[in-house]
Parts: sequence; structure tokens; C-alpha cells
Amino acid sequence: MRDSVMHDFMRANMPQVQLFTTNTLADALTLLAAGQHDCALVAKMPGEYLKQQLHLFNIQPIAKPLMEQSYGYAVRKGNQALLDRFSNGLALLKESGRYKEIHHKWLGILEPRQQTWRQIIEYSALVVVPLLLILAGTVLWSRTLKRKVDERTAQLSKEAAERKKAVEELQLRQKQLLHADKMTSLGILVAGVAHEINNPNGLITLNLPLISRAWQDAQPILERHYQLHGDFKLGWLNYSRMCDEIPHLLNEMQTCSKSIKSIVNDLKDFTRRDDSATMSSVDINSVVQTAIRLLDNQIKKSTYNFHCQLGTNLPQIHASAQRVEQVVVNLLLNACQALQQPQQAIWVTTAYSAESAELSIRVQDEGCGIAADKLDFLMDPFFTTKREQGGTGLGLSVSAGIAKSHGGRLEFSSTLGSGMVATLYLPQRRTDNG
Repeated sequence: MRDSVMHDFMRANMPQVQLFTTNTLADALTLLAAGQHDCALVAKMPGEYLKQQLHLFNIQPIAKPLMEQSYGYAVRKGNQALLDRFSNGLALLKESGRYKEIHHKWLGILEPRQQTWRQIIEYSALVVVPLLLILAGTVLWSRTLKRKVDERTAQLSKEAAERKKAVEELQLRQKQLLHADKMTSLGILVAGVAHEINNPNGLITLNLPLISRAWQDAQPILERHYQLHGDFKLGWLNYSRMCDEIPHLLNEMQTCSKSIKSIVNDLKDFTRRDDSATMSSVDINSVVQTAIRLLDNQIKKSTYNFHCQLGTNLPQIHASAQRVEQVVVNLLLNACQALQQPQQAIWVTTAYSAESAELSIRVQDEGCGIAADKLDFLMDPFFTTKREQGGTGLGLSVSAGIAKSHGGRLEFSSTLGSGMVATLYLPQRRTDNG
């Protein structure tokens, strides 16, 4: 503004700056808001006031003032009467309360209203005291309610535990009967299926040597024809290729037929669940190999990394081969089901410890494992971590019973997410002839 304090300051301190003057401060701020100049040199208090009054919200005050001055009043030296009139007038304004109103209108823009400690305490008391009363009542009510809920929860928990125990006992008896019935039905079914499979497989086994002999007799005649007339079609391929392929095909069919017969026999032995099973001298390596043959398809679907390391010169044990085989099958099935990717491995090893006079069958996998707090329940009837996948929880329970009936034991070690090691220990017993 022309001839203002800021105008005098700039002419005295920054004469090189180009200045544009206006008649009023409002004109200066309006021109700045219209984007016509770089900045407006206005005292902060009137500038803030005019900014609000003129609704100029696209301009902002600078962070640091160019100069600082205090507001006051003055008279010509010696004019005491006028000075007294100013002082008396301010005193009257303060007594009547108008001073605060005027001060707030013109200077309150920059000076936020200060609250006294007394006012703060009074306002806080008005809010805090009711809140404390409400909080105390809520805590008291909550504790009373919690005590009643705890008492009722304890009663319900006790009743639920008793009912759960009764239901579990009933389910245990039902499932044991159901399992026994299923095993009986399975034995009958397997016997019938084995008979139906063995009959056509027997014809295949019987006819293959005849076909092989017929090929041997026909080959010289076909060979002379080949020498005289050149290559010719035999089946879908040329004779020059078929004369090498047919013997291999016949041998493969013969091998597969024997494998079918072996699998059927192994399956029949596995389902033969007689508690008075014949005890005899058993080679545990043969038992493990039979179990692996039974689960060959399941193992191939579950993992690409199956390893079997059988101990050498192992002593034989006096046991039921079918019952021990059932334990090995259960351990292998659990290992296959624990794998999450086919790259994960399974190891099966057999060994003998002269110190404890025990033979061991060890099945280790890289599957999901089990938490340490659940290991103690693995051999409990109907305990399973695969209930959603159809697990009954009877496999390891039955296996533990078989191990115990042979004077042995099952041991497990596992870390959640790092696989499991299951080991069957069987004592070396002298046979009747040993």
C-alpha cells in the first residue's frame, strides 16, 4: 500500500526491487489473488483479516516476516491530556468488556484464545468424572458377568466332557465292530476277486509258452520268405522289426502274468486276519519287499524319490509274516499320504542291533509331519489327522497291537513341516529248531 510501513521499509532496504503500489491493502491482496503479481507486502494481522473477509483462499502468508513491529498508541510530546484520554478510554473498554470484543475482532486472528488451567481442569472434570463413573460401573458389571459366565462355562464343560466321553466310548465300540465286519467282508471279497483274476491269468500263463513255441516254429519259414521276397508287413510293422520285437513282447507278457499272480497272492495274505496266525521263521526283508509290491502303484503316484535299503545277513524272527506285513503296509501308506509334492522322498531301511537283539524296519518321509504334542496320541484308536481325507485312525492302533503281540514296539519322531520317522522294533527270538 502506498506510503505504508512496508513501502517505507522496502524503499530503505531493497531499492532494487520493482514495487507496485495500491491505495488500500485490500487492493494489494485482490491483485495478488488474481495472479497479477508475485507477492503482496502486508502486515500479517490485517492481511489475515482481509483474506477472510474477501474470501481470498488461494493466497498464503509467508513463514517468516520481513520485519516485526508492535502495535501501540502515541501522542505529541507534552500532550498529556490526550494521552490520559487514551488510557482512560482503554480502561473503560476493559471494564465494560468491549476491549476483548474489539481485540478478538482485529487481533484474534493471529492469537488463539488461551485457556486457563482452571478452565482446563473444569472442562476436564465435566468429561472425565462421568466417564470414570461409567467405566467403574462397566468394570463392576463385567466382572460380575464374567464370574457367572465362568461358573456356567465350567458346568457346561464338565457336562460336555462327560457326554463326549460316553459318545466316544460308544463310537469306539461301534467302529471296532464295523471294522471287524469290514475286514471279514474284505477277506471274502478278495478271495472271490482273486479266484476271478487267477482263472483268466492262469489261461494267459498257460497259453503264452504255446504261442512262444509257435513263433519259434514259424520263424524259419518267415525268414526264408523274407530272404526270397524282401520285407513284408506282419501285423502293423515290417517283419524285419517284428522278428526282434515278438520275443520281447512274449517275455514281457510272461513277466506281467507272474506279477499279477504274485500281487493277488500278496493281497490274499494281507487280508487274512486270523489272530491265531501261524508263527514261523520270517525274513523281514521279504516281508518289506512284499509290502512294497502291494503298494507299488500308490508309491509311484505319491513320489518320484522312493528308496529301499535292506540290511544284509539279518537274522530271522519267529513271527506271523502276514501280521508284520500289515504293519509295514500301514506305515508306508501313512508316509505316502503325508507327502505334499512328488519330489519329496520316502526311505525304507531294515537293520539289526546286536546290542539290543532287535531287528528294525524304519520308514521315513519328507511329508507334512505332525506337531510334537500329538505324537503321544498317534497309536490311540481312531486318532487321525486325516479325517477329511477318509482316515479312520485305526491303522496305527492295529499296528501297535500287532507289534506288542510280537514283543516289539512302534516308535515315532516328527517335526511339523519336516516329515516323520516311524520305526518298528521286533525282538530276535529263537525258533523251535534254533
